[in-house]
Amino acid sequence: MRTICRLVGVAVVCFAAGCTGEAGSTGGGDSTTPKTDSSGPTDPYAPCTDEAKCCSGANLVCVGDPEKGTTSCKCGGLWDCSQNPKKCQQDIPTPGGGTWDCTWTEQAYTCVGKPADSTPPGGTGWTCSQAPTGTWTCTKSYPPNPTNSPNGAGVWQCAVEKEFGKIVCERDKPPPPPPPKTETNCADGIDNDGDGLVDCKDQPDCPVCPPPPCPTGTECCDGLDNDGDKKIDEGNVCGTFPEGTPCPVGAYQSCDCYCGVHRRCLADGTWGPCKVDGSCKLAAITTHSQCLATQYCDFGKCTSGFKGGQCVHHNDCPSPMVCDLGMCITDHYVPCP
Repeated sequence: MRTICRLVGVAVVCFAAGCTGEAGSTGGGDSTTPKTDSSGPTDPYAPCTDEAKCCSGANLVCVGDPEKGTTSCKCGGLWDCSQNPKKCQQDIPTPGGGTWDCTWTEQAYTCVGKPADSTPPGGTGWTCSQAPTGTWTCTKSYPPNPTNSPNGAGVWQCAVEKEFGKIVCERDKPPPPPPPKTETNCADGIDNDGDGLVDCKDQPDCPVCPPPPCPTGTECCDGLDNDGDKKIDEGNVCGTFPEGTPCPVGAYQSCDCYCGVHRRCLADGTWGPCKVDGSCKLAAITTHSQCLATQYCDFGKCTSGFKGGQCVHHNDCPSPMVCDLGMCITDHYVPCP
């Protein structure tokens, strides 16, 4: 076995794949995850309590004089569960050697100091940087748990007991269940399935969000006579909807442009067929683009006559007016059932 030593003050700090301790010799493994006997059941959340199985040589920090046989080693990944197999503890880690001023929480450790050697000794897992003054700052930013692997984070509940210099972890509940694959409550304001969408915005898990309240005295795209003028959704308030977007059930929309042709939103949130205003027959012509360049669409037919050139599309006119045969007029259509 090869031992690497550094002089730290009056002591020698040693790093080794194996380390001769005060009570005998232990060998360092090459894994930091728990191992169990293959002949028995495997507990994926078992704590690491056996140094030979759970502590890699890189995690050992040995202090003392190897020539006098007084070297002692500690494994930063080893847990003491001797009093209760479901309650384990370990010493709060430090980078090792020298004097350190440390702050510990359940999520991260930060230590600042000037080690006696040129670089901070200690086990792996620390991220260190040195300031021009020679001061080192070292951090470990992962939550502790006795399994020494990420899958134990939800099983072991840990707390830092600074006054005793210990991290104490308890295993008092089973691992948390996986999140549901669909939204389980569409009115609790919570993203139940963890997909970034909440309640009615989570489609198709929940019903479509209702439209916001319609301001008093205005017409809104909802299939209702909001402004009380005995017309429904006039002025092309429904405009156009992106492909695949559900429409408000019962609402009316002009078919592309003002041809005296409208369609109604069906119960499944899709637009029904285009019908001619008044006669309610299925419309063969629904847009000006189906007519010649000198023609306009009017009540489902192409006509050669037009009144002016104020507009071509509805958005050429101020709301709530619409474009009819090149003129901006008040919408006068009669919706079909």
